[in-house]
Amino acid sequence: MKARSSAETAGGIEPAPDVCSRESIAGNLELIRKRIAEAEADTRSRWGERDIRIVAATKNVPLPLIEYAVGECGLREAGENRVQELCAKYPVPGEESSASKNLPALHFIGTLQSNKVRQIINRVCMIQSLDRMSLAKEIGRRAEQHSLVMPCLIELNVGCEPNKGGVLPGDAEDFAEAVHGMPGIAIAGVMTMAPLVKGEEYREYFTRAREIFESLMGYYRPEEPPVLSMGMSGSYAVAVECGATMVRPGSAIFGARQIRQI
Repeated sequence: MKARSSAETAGGIEPAPDVCSRESIAGNLELIRKRIAEAEADTRSRWGERDIRIVAATKNVPLPLIEYAVGECGLREAGENRVQELCAKYPVPGEESSASKNLPALHFIGTLQSNKVRQIINRVCMIQSLDRMSLAKEIGRRAEQHSLVMPCLIELNVGCEPNKGGVLPGDAEDFAEAVHGMPGIAIAGVMTMAPLVKGEEYREYFTRAREIFESLMGYYRPEEPPVLSMGMSGSYAVAVECGATMVRPGSAIFGARQIRQI
């Protein structure tokens, strides 16, 4: 997932500070929750009442800050987009120490190579970047080895950008049909990352993503509400207005630049 700092300040969100103190993280999350609640309330007549989930994008964010956000600020879920960083930063499941009790439920939100699935399959609760059949087969195979059914989001290349991964809008239904029912894997919804645009320009892409998300309703796992994951630090409020059920702010929580400390 590419850095989006130039766009994250657009759309009515204040520029994120370069580095956040722990106290700032608490205030930032409070502000994000307030804006999400306002956007959800304003569009409730269209989308119904929604519990909008915040998955904090934690690339380069040191684990102590993440643990603080979990333990003191009520953060529940976080997303990593690099396998190496995820594995280095977090303890192996079952080997957590008492000092690491404030850990979030982990999502994988970046481009995932098939040969690295085995490293994270038992460490994440969801893979949000499913975009090809070879990856789906490997996720299913590795999940079965751990007696898992891995919830996955179909990554949608809503802007049809040639330099970006994701399923093209016109191929989304065929892809969902091909993956649906595969052992070890369950389609939980759709994820998209809009092109680098400004403010209200996000609305066009998020609206299209919502339309495609709704068109695939017959393919989602029935036991949980389907997920539409879209919107980052500069666009999460617009995403909620357009029907998102999950947002992925990063710098709006932790600051614009974090020193990698793993």
